[in-house]
Amino acid sequence: THASERYVAWFVCYEVSVVLVTPLLDIASLMNEPDDDLSSRSHYAFLATMLPRDFGVQIDQCRFIVGDNCSVNRLLAMLMGLKAELRLVIRQDTRWSSTFGMLKRYFQLLEFLDAEDDDIMEVLPSPTSNKRLRALFKELKSVESVAKALQGRDVDLLDVRQCPDFESGCVRVLRGRQNRLTRAEKTALGPFVKLAGDATVESDNEDLSFVERHRKRRRIAGRAVS
Repeated sequence: THASERYVAWFVCYEVSVVLVTPLLDIASLMNEPDDDLSSRSHYAFLATMLPRDFGVQIDQCRFIVGDNCSVNRLLAMLMGLKAELRLVIRQDTRWSSTFGMLKRYFQLLEFLDAEDDDIMEVLPSPTSNKRLRALFKELKSVESVAKALQGRDVDLLDVRQCPDFESGCVRVLRGRQNRLTRAEKTALGPFVKLAGDATVESDNEDLSFVERHRKRRRIAGRAVS
């Protein structure tokens, strides 16, 4: 800065015979027009104009650009479209993801968290809770693998049916067509048959208090033993 005028100096960085070379490319003022500013976009626009004009090089050929602070560097990288190995997880994923996804992301981050930072450790689960979470995560891994396997292109849902007669029988009963049950379907549904007398007993029990129902069960159990 000189006499309220801000100048920006651009250096190029490269190696020659394993020796670092940093020659000065240009030094200029960014505030030449009334609508000019000192934002990262102005830095980028100046560099994108100066490089091809003076050196015949496009800004896309730069491997990296380093500014004087973190926010400038971040925006310059975004404007250049540089790809990074890491990216932010959007709020939609953290809010609506499955329990398995949340636990997986938690344990991926856990090993990189500073155990000496009291502010972080205050909001983290205790070691005992982490042990239970790891056990839960192990079980959820199995559930996740099964869920994904069932969505494969080579999976036929007929392969996962254990009792087709029970399934078809339930469908007939729910549709009010129990008179059309086959012999195999009746056999499969037999353990679940509910007699009319049982429904009457249950309706009578609903009118009794908890103590009366308990006494009644004891009397019935005593008769069965005798």
